Amino acid sequence: MFILPAFSLFVACQFTAPESNDFNYTIAKGDTLTSIAKKFGTTVAAIVRLNNIADPNKISVGQVIKIPGSSGGTMSSD
Repeated sequence: MFILPAFSLFVACQFTAPESNDFNYTIAKGDTLTSIAKKFGTTVAAIVRLNNIADPNKISVGQVIKIPGSSGGTMSSD
């Protein structure tokens, strides 16, 4: 009877999450989450979720929020 040694194979790998394409937007007078979502081709729900906004009706001029899924960089309204 032969006893074969047990072999273990360890493979080292590293997972790197894809870079986020989210960017910052500074809320301007007259902005609503609906208008911002339309402007950047996303949804109010996606903006609310990404920013953990408790009440979507309460946003402030000058508040910086993240916009999901667009090109990188920082955007602010003029």
